[in-house]
Amino acid sequence: MRATHWMAMAVGVWLAVSSGATAEAQSLGGNLPNPAAGSYSTVLAADLLGGIYACDGNSLYKYSGSTFALLYKGIVAAGGGVAFDPSALAVSADGSAAYVASGYSGKVVRIDLAGATPVATGLSNAGLTSGSNFGIAVDPIYGRVFLTDSWTQALYVLDPAGTASPKLLDSFGGTGWAGGGIAFTPSGELFVPVPTAYSAWPKDDEFTVDLYRFSRSWLDSVAAGTASTGDGQLYATGVVVSGSGSVAADPKGHIYLTGADAIYGINTAGSLMIVAGDPALNAWNMWGCGFMGLAYDAKEDRLVTGYAASAGDAFGLTGVAPAPEPATAGLVALGLVVLAARRRQGGAPLRRGKARRRKRSEGVPVEKRRQKAGGGVTLIELLVVMGIVGMLIALLMPAVIGALDLANQTACASNLRQLGHAMQLYLKDHDGEFFRLLTQEADGRLWYFGFEASSSLALGEGNRILDRTRGKLYPYLQASEAVEVCPAVPFSGPYKPKYRGANWTYGINYNLSGHDSSGNYGWIRPADATRTAIFADAAQVNTIQAPASPSHPMVEDWYYIQPGARFVQFRHLGRANVLFADWHVEAVGPAAGSFDPRLPEARIGYFDPAEVLFAPGGSP
Repeated sequence: MRATHWMAMAVGVWLAVSSGATAEAQSLGGNLPNPAAGSYSTVLAADLLGGIYACDGNSLYKYSGSTFALLYKGIVAAGGGVAFDPSALAVSADGSAAYVASGYSGKVVRIDLAGATPVATGLSNAGLTSGSNFGIAVDPIYGRVFLTDSWTQALYVLDPAGTASPKLLDSFGGTGWAGGGIAFTPSGELFVPVPTAYSAWPKDDEFTVDLYRFSRSWLDSVAAGTASTGDGQLYATGVVVSGSGSVAADPKGHIYLTGADAIYGINTAGSLMIVAGDPALNAWNMWGCGFMGLAYDAKEDRLVTGYAASAGDAFGLTGVAPAPEPATAGLVALGLVVLAARRRQGGAPLRRGKARRRKRSEGVPVEKRRQKAGGGVTLIELLVVMGIVGMLIALLMPAVIGALDLANQTACASNLRQLGHAMQLYLKDHDGEFFRLLTQEADGRLWYFGFEASSSLALGEGNRILDRTRGKLYPYLQASEAVEVCPAVPFSGPYKPKYRGANWTYGINYNLSGHDSSGNYGWIRPADATRTAIFADAAQVNTIQAPASPSHPMVEDWYYIQPGARFVQFRHLGRANVLFADWHVEAVGPAAGSFDPRLPEARIGYFDPAEVLFAPGGSP
């Protein structure tokens, strides 16, 4: 057999084995906090900005560097003085609030993280059952909090103010007691696993789970107050797992559940995947080791969990890559094994008319006959190649997307530096006098980036006409028009341009530019030039100009930034590029809780006033 045939067989066998194998786990360098006294476990959660959080029962932590830093201590007191065993933890999409649910005490506590000092508040738990397991999740679209009570197998939405009783949304009628975890995908789909049966000893750690899916339209109906019971769709049925305490979901619609012995995944076809661990182990015998907690890190596209190899070991924070669809890997493996086997048995594929072909080859040298025999390409070989290419694309795509995001951020920073250079030239030519943001003229509006005639407004969004040549910085930028547009625009969500063939995706500091015809601010050297913004990535959420509406919010370009105003878009890995008054560019994160709730996935909010200054005198 030729070397290439041996290689094909080896790869085929490897893929055949790995298609059912667990994903590779990677230590993230830190340990989960030990469960507090009276608590069985530590639970995990993640926001959409890459923040990872842990709760040990009485304290809330956030992962930073290689350790979990304490955010708040005293959850027991906030929960009403009852011993607090956290069965679930959820964090809002922008990291502004955390919610801890304790089925043991029947309590729910909200911890507001938006201010300088976190504040914890006990929420109404009327109608909830103590002594069970709770699951809790914050929807990424409206910020509403959903909770399941595993004893009654019921789904609730909590009162936004935390004072009224939770509202019952659905009942499932499962076996109760086990499980309880729920999870939202980043797009707003809710998944609820419901245990329906469990096995007798010695396999009484095995539970049969039905998985229900609630769509984004259902989430909209909950927000509108029109949701009805029974709206959940049966997504997968009869899946056997070792418990289902913690649940996570990724953007592909894969759902992950933890037992002590393994992390289980359910793909979009309803098939079971073993993502990590060994389900052959008995979970009830794994006290003090195995897996603890689970969350999906949207920024890094990975699962995060705590893992200890044996009792007494610390639970190390571990990252696990979501497993690929087993059908794809299985197809590739099968194809390569068949290819290798056929090559081994006879080289060329069998063809009709073999005897006639053999006769015609009489007198042909042996080497040439071998070359002719090996020259065909069969359908299975083509499918194998296509499968391999598809698998490689799936494996490489997250890294490629991350590299593109980083490239966009770098190109955007270069744009801002060129805008800064143009600004310096403008100030030099105008005796240090800053231009106005907007000037009303007889025939239209003169923005600092171009002129729009009054007649243009009637053309509608996306068709309005902008004369860029009248922009204040145009004489200094005309050779490089692309610097006015961030390469990350438009983002992947609903986007609406304002002008035909013209964009301006950076907002100027409102406090540095006169915003009407009454005058303007001269260039006043800020008290802290290193922290006073000039330009930053900007956008806003529009709900009033078609095709946008209150039920269909859209992102559009915006032209200035203000303190506390949701005009900054954190479009570069959860951060926004800023050109400061000392002419350096820096990526800055959002203020906690600042994202516009109408379209939180667009990541439009404002800066922390301690991070970015606006007033020329140096104060916000």
